[in-house]
Parts: sequence; structure tokens; C-alpha cells
Amino acid sequence: MKTNIGKIFPDFDRIASKDTRSRFFIPPAKIVRTYGDVKNAEVLIDRADTQALLNPGKSLCTMKNTLGSEKAGLLIDYGREIHGCVRVNVLTSRRESSGANIPFKARLRFGESISEAITPIGVKNATNDHAIRDSIHEFSFMSSNDTSETGFRYLYFELTDDEITVNLNSLAAVLIINDYPYIGSFDCDDEQLNEIWKTAAYTVQLNIQQYFWDGIKRDRLVWLGDMNTEICTAYAVFGDIPQIRESLDFGVETTPLPGWMNTIPSYSFWWIINLVEFYMHTGDEKFVKKHSEYISGLTKQILNMIDDGGNISSDIRPFIDWSTKGDNDIAWVGFKGILAYTLKTLPVLLKISGEDELIECCAGKYDILKSNAPSPVGQKIATSLLMLGELVDAKEADEKYISAGGAEGYSTFMGYSILNAKATAGNLDGAIDAIKEYWGAMLDMGATTFWEDFDLEWTRNATRIDEFPVEGKDDIHGDFGKHCYIKLRHSLCHGWASGPCPWLTENVLGIHILEPGMKKILIKPYLGNLSFADGTVPTPYGVLSVSHTKDEEGNTITVYEAPKEIEIILE
Repeated sequence: MKTNIGKIFPDFDRIASKDTRSRFFIPPAKIVRTYGDVKNAEVLIDRADTQALLNPGKSLCTMKNTLGSEKAGLLIDYGREIHGCVRVNVLTSRRESSGANIPFKARLRFGESISEAITPIGVKNATNDHAIRDSIHEFSFMSSNDTSETGFRYLYFELTDDEITVNLNSLAAVLIINDYPYIGSFDCDDEQLNEIWKTAAYTVQLNIQQYFWDGIKRDRLVWLGDMNTEICTAYAVFGDIPQIRESLDFGVETTPLPGWMNTIPSYSFWWIINLVEFYMHTGDEKFVKKHSEYISGLTKQILNMIDDGGNISSDIRPFIDWSTKGDNDIAWVGFKGILAYTLKTLPVLLKISGEDELIECCAGKYDILKSNAPSPVGQKIATSLLMLGELVDAKEADEKYISAGGAEGYSTFMGYSILNAKATAGNLDGAIDAIKEYWGAMLDMGATTFWEDFDLEWTRNATRIDEFPVEGKDDIHGDFGKHCYIKLRHSLCHGWASGPCPWLTENVLGIHILEPGMKKILIKPYLGNLSFADGTVPTPYGVLSVSHTKDEEGNTITVYEAPKEIEIILE
């Protein structure tokens, strides 16, 4: 559709795209610390002025550098993780020797933790990878300008020029986000579970930018495997948002066959699983048919990698999760599990385009895999995928391998798969306990979003992310991690960590989709030790509301309100 801008740019409809995101100005919640000569820093709290001023008529924060003195600096806490930048609003910036206003330089160092905000690049593996988080910017008097974008909660702001006095009107964070309404909801009598659900939802919301991103600080990329948990969370909270279709399209557009998405075979498997999630939630056959040729070609590519003995082509890289990297035996166990899961899932898509022969081939290859299934291993991620692929007895595998040690050995990426595997084994109490133990521990360490990875062992002697590192204690952000997330390079906002959100919606609220487009839904709640659980779920036809309470005998009483287009089966 032509807009007024189209009158200025004649080729506008072809060359331009609109940014759907909103910008909100978030004032500092707290001045954590000042350095050097800083006066009136507290006036910046709760102030989100964005317009440059000539005569402010209000108190300003004054920062002053003199030769030989400590540089003037501020450490600011915006209260929670944010994706965006900072707007620096300056009134005056005067050189002491002349009294004239001149431009000045300042260092801005963003941090997802206090530790990261106070640590220079190169120390504790602090980096500027993918997004600039530590740099010197130049500002001028009577100006209001934005910095580069990243993910952060804290800002260290330091004057770097000598003999300069700067009067700041505000240092507001600019939250850049798709402000989708929270159609889905979850509430129960366990406040920790409620907070975990909400934190998981917000984690994904920050990562819904032009596409689904992996993380807002570092991996601002579209990873089709990592996206699985994110889109499941999005459907539980926001419903059918445009970025789901756009990210699924992106995978095809950037990966011509015989390539593997993101160069990883299992990520093409996840693309198939993601597309099935899309179809079950929307019923949009037209979108699936658009990719029929690609689905058919990818299916043949997958089938060709399996020989008659259940062996996988030697040129395949069996990457599943960072936690399985380095042990090919374990990686192959998990790889065969997700491969089997994919073969069981593919017929949903192949049926739409009438690919009956390929459906039969998928069944045949699945039987071969099942007849040559690897044994479960102590590694929880690999075993959970065997369970989801129905290659092993789920209850036995859960009791022997998954439940051992509680949430020890979980990863945030594959945490959703482990929870789903426990659900297939009927161990819903164990899954709820693991959610509280594992994701609850991140909240206990100060998290406002969930992390790229996490190990319960890290918490044994560690400071929280909202505390300064202390000698004799571990820095939860700066002392741990491996693979691509060593120390401060570690992202503290990764959408793949949001698994408890859709899991609680599906299993505690009991919302199980039986037919594409959510036209038939089984409501089968599980309260466990909870006395009630209420919630809402987005559907293509409107909101489904459910309320579950226990009576005096411990029976669950369910009340629901559903759009008339949906057939409800209550169990």
C-alpha cells in the first residue's frame, strides 16, 4: 500500500520494509555507584526525558574531570534486562580552561550483569562480538542521541576527556521491542512458577525482533533449531505473530538444498518440527503448501542419510547441543532420537501435499531406526530425545537416567525437550520440581531473563548478577561457561531457555492440540501439589480460558470458556 513516504521514494513498495517494533524510554531504576566527581546523580532516577533542552528548569547531574583525578563515572541499573540502546541527553559540556561548550567523549559499557558492566573488553572474555557493548562515543552540548544496540541491564558511563564538566539531563534506556499483548497467561498458587512463566515469556519477547533471534546481546541471528522453544512460547503467550512465518521463510530462503539450515543437519529437522507446530496452531495449509517442494526435497535428503542397518551417513555432523559436543557417541544417541522424532512428525506435512509414497518411506526408515535404536545413556539431553522419538521405553528411561540427580545435567536449550520427555513418561511432578529447581535457581541469582546456559553447580559459591564480584566467591557471570559461552561472553537472555512457559501451559493447564488450527483441543490438567491453576491461551478464533481447582477430596474441577469454532474434550 502506498504511503506518504512512497511519494518521496517512487520505488518505495519494492525497496522498503517497515519496522514493526516500538521504542519505549526506560529511566534508571537505581544509581548503583558513582566514580570520581559526580554530583546529583540521583536526579537521573525515574527521569526519561528525550528532548534536548536550552533551559532545563530542573536539577542536572554534573560530572567533572580534572587532571590527575579519578574519571567521573556512573554505574546505572535499569531494573531488568532490556534490548535496545541508551539516549544520552546533555545540556552543557564545557572545557574548564575556556568555559566554552565543546563536544566530549564518554565510554559506555553495557552489561547484563554488574560484573560485565565494570569489566573492560578482553578481561574475563568480555567481547564486542555481534553487538558493540564497550566503546567510546562522542556527544555534544544541548544534544539527545542514541548509542548502538545490544542486550543489557546495566550501563557504566564514564567521561574520558580531561578537564571537562558535563551536565546531564537524562540517561534513559531505549527499549526496542515488539509490544505484543500477552494474550496467554498462567497463574497458580506457587508464586515461583508464576514468575518463571512470566520471565520465560519476557525472554522470548525481547528476542522477537525483525525475526526470532537467538539472543539479544551476542547471537542476534536466526538459528532454526534454537527457535523451536521460542515459537512454542510465542504461541502460548502471543499467538500467531508475523515473525514465526517470516523466520520459517528465512530458513528456506537462506538454505537452498542440499544445504542444512545453519549448516547443521539437526537444525533442518527442527525446521520441520517448527513448521508442524505452526500448522497445528494455525491450520494454515496455504503456507505449508508454499514450501511443499522444499519439504519433499528435504525429506528425501533425510531418508537418504539412513541405510538399511540404521546407520547414518558418515558425512553427517551429529550436533545436538553444546553439552553433547566433544562426545560423538553421546551426540549420535541424541541425533538418532531427534531424527526418529522428525520422521514421526513429517507425515503431518507430507499429507497436505499428497506425498503418500514419502509417508510410507518415512515409516519404513523409522522402523529401521527403532529396530537399531541405541541404548539410553546417562546424558539427559541425548536420552530425552530417544524418548521423544519413541525409540526407548519412556518411563524406564526417565526413572533410570533423566530423574537421577534432579535438574543436574539440564541445559537451557534442551530443557524443554527434557521436560517434554518427562511428560511422555508420565512424570509431571518430577518435571515441575525440575522447573523450580533449575529455572528457579536462575531467578535466585538475580535473573530477569533466562540464560544461554546454566549449571546448578555454578551457584554453590557465587555472587548474584546484581552484586559486585567478591574475593573468595565465584562470579556467576564471569567465571563459568564453555564452548561459545565462556565467562562474560555468555548471554543472559536466550529465547531457547523459555521452555517452562509452553510446558506449564500444555501440561498444568492441560491444553493439548488434537487437530490442526486448534480446532479440537483436549483439556487434561495436572495440578500435582497445586490447589489451583488458571490461564488463557491464544487460538485462531479467540481466547480459550481455563480454571482448575481442587475440591475437598482432591479432585480437579475444571471450568472453561472456548470459542465456538473449537471442539473441547475434557478429561
